[in-house]
Amino acid sequence: LMMAGRASEVRATFAEIDRRAGPNYSRAAELRTTTALWWASPEEARALLDKPVPARTGVSAQHRALLESALTVIERRDAKALEAVHKACSSAGEDRPMLLTCLSAGAGLGQLDITFAAAAQLFPDMRRSLTDPEDETWLAAPNALPEIPYLFMPWMAPARADPRIIKVFEYLGL
Repeated sequence: LMMAGRASEVRATFAEIDRRAGPNYSRAAELRTTTALWWASPEEARALLDKPVPARTGVSAQHRALLESALTVIERRDAKALEAVHKACSSAGEDRPMLLTCLSAGAGLGQLDITFAAAAQLFPDMRRSLTDPEDETWLAAPNALPEIPYLFMPWMAPARADPRIIKVFEYLGL
């Protein structure tokens, strides 16, 4: 729902999760944190990021710092925060949750170089080779499959308008 930009329905879903499992359910807390940047208002995003997150979630301290910096850019167009986003994304290594944040944050912040650097790390070349059948190539990179929808989120529109997206789509066989 968040990928489709349907924030009001996401709010309702999280309210139901809180009702059934409690507000400290780690997976919901992780999803709230990682989707915070793309809520309808920076105020709501700030409230989500300022909430304590259970230690057992998959959101690292570095990832929270990246989210904090990106939100500061959204709130105040802060140059130091933008520099921090660039630095965090360039040192994300193989941290897939951070790379996914970099992918969408770059597009959302108008920093498409960040988006395409993250895409290069997230999406391997899955084009059909001469020796491997297409299905084997796709199945050999299972981590990329659930992340492909990120390319089609509403806030990724600037990245989809950039000619560099063609290479990403070609690698994915799209």
